[in-house]
Amino acid sequence: MNRPLRSALSLLTGVGLLLSACAPAATPTAAPKPAESKPAAAAPAAPAAKPAEAPKPTEAPKPAEAPKPTEAPKPAAIAKPAEVKPAAPAGGAGSAIDQVKIGAPVEIVFWHTQTGPLAEALNRIVNDFNTKNPNIKVKPEFAGNYTQTYQKAMAAIQGGGLPQLAVAYESMIADYMKANAVVPLDDYVASSLYGLSKEDLDDIYPFALSRNRFAQFGNKMLSFPFTTSNLNLYYNADMLKQVGVNGPPETWDDFYAACKAIKAKLQKQCYAISVDASTVHGMIFSRGGQVVNAQTLATYYDQPAAVETFEFYERLIKEDLAYQIKPGSFDDQNDLANEKVAFMIRSSTTRPFLDPLIKDKFKWGMALIPQGKENKEKSTVLFGANIAMFKSTPEKQLASWMFMKYFISTAVTSDWGAVGGYTPVRKSGANVDPYKTYLTKTPEINRVALDNMAFARPEPNLIGYQDIRPAMDDIVVAVLAGKSTGKDAAKKAKEQSDRLLKEKNS
Repeated sequence: MNRPLRSALSLLTGVGLLLSACAPAATPTAAPKPAESKPAAAAPAAPAAKPAEAPKPTEAPKPAEAPKPTEAPKPAAIAKPAEVKPAAPAGGAGSAIDQVKIGAPVEIVFWHTQTGPLAEALNRIVNDFNTKNPNIKVKPEFAGNYTQTYQKAMAAIQGGGLPQLAVAYESMIADYMKANAVVPLDDYVASSLYGLSKEDLDDIYPFALSRNRFAQFGNKMLSFPFTTSNLNLYYNADMLKQVGVNGPPETWDDFYAACKAIKAKLQKQCYAISVDASTVHGMIFSRGGQVVNAQTLATYYDQPAAVETFEFYERLIKEDLAYQIKPGSFDDQNDLANEKVAFMIRSSTTRPFLDPLIKDKFKWGMALIPQGKENKEKSTVLFGANIAMFKSTPEKQLASWMFMKYFISTAVTSDWGAVGGYTPVRKSGANVDPYKTYLTKTPEINRVALDNMAFARPEPNLIGYQDIRPAMDDIVVAVLAGKSTGKDAAKKAKEQSDRLLKEKNS
């Protein structure tokens, strides 16, 4: 889905530091998209609360119950993350996790969002893991898009039926942890028998780990990397050339000028808008802005970078330069392919779906989203869901961890990245096949997502932020429908978001 790395990343205030080192690990047994697998052929659902990574538009290919969590603990006040010390080598009996052995076969259920080719790739990776680990059976189950998976998990937390693993974005995981359903992974990472070595940790991109640490919960690692991608601009290079524009616009002023030229010379609108809170955040980041103060829980939607973003949408609509696509659809991909527009802004996981749509009709490209002219630090938004482990038995939790670790191994993360527009979670994953060869094919397109990981910034991992997403979508839709000004939208976004965060964190 549209949901939906990616190392010089500028993290939000309150996001924890990376693990610096860890005890040596025993021999382990990779890769979104996230998918983020691409969506199924079924009709798309209402706007997803999280940027589901792009499904295939019109040509897309065709849950053991965990113990009910106890009463949720009140999250601790946000504190500055403490330095993570390497675990001391286990001596004698070792840690509690080191004592767990998987004797009798165990089955773990894994809820995911993948469809089409990404679902096929995920199933292949799962089958390989199961073959290499005969006492563990990972059972992948499609749980819908990211919003549906989140809703399903929240219902299961209350009524039973949780899987052992589920893909989720940070805002979702914060809600799961508030309900006391998630297993922190720090002890698994540090295990002398089953954990990650210092070499492993150094090989994983810093942002892939740091985004999984939650300051509201003592800077614990509450999830683990699964997919990484980022927000990009897709453009019709031939159409731009027709109006005298050589290459993708680097600033939002350049973007606006290109849109004016397309309207004047070709009588076309320039941009098909897919409404999504993450796109709004990416545009705010690109203008040098922030979205929330993680210490005070006050949002910045009334600050200049956000106001400019909402007013930019207002200007494009008023001048008939852009239009909103049907919520939950992927009409922007079809409209770009059919030369109805010159631009769309989507996750890098959209990339595999454009080749069969565009074919050889025109030259197209990918680029970093335009930037604010005053912005001194290039930025986009970081996409890609993580994996959360829910409470079950020690044996199932260990089996779940072994699969999570396997999925980010060099070979698997390279394989996963080459299939779906994701970027490898490990640096070594980009240097081995199949991803290494993938980068050499149309490198002007295929390298973009990897190169832009240096500018990708994560979204808030705070309790209650999941509820802000649909509210933000509604605010943007009102602007695009001419029912709200950009300034009013910014004011409303600030008021509603601050209220929601206060309610959810009280």
